[in-house]
Amino acid sequence: MDMQIDIYQCGSKHIHVILRGMAEGAVAFFDFDAFCKFVDQCQVFIQQYNSDGSISGALGEEKTGVKFDIPEAFLSAFDANESSNP
Repeated sequence: MDMQIDIYQCGSKHIHVILRGMAEGAVAFFDFDAFCKFVDQCQVFIQQYNSDGSISGALGEEKTGVKFDIPEAFLSAFDANESSNP
């Protein structure tokens, strides 16, 4: 999978994440705690996927019970049949 992830902090202390390649987009976190919560939620998702192969999720850490559809581009990123490029 061809993807580049850039993470940097600007002068105003905002943390910026830029995705390029197979995943594209940008997000700005206004403080370090918000960035940490985002990373924690990514870890929860990865652990859930690794433990039961499930990639459905609930919004937020509180598990609101609201389910959402995951876009096909994200689903294919976890396809075991896909070969990844280092």
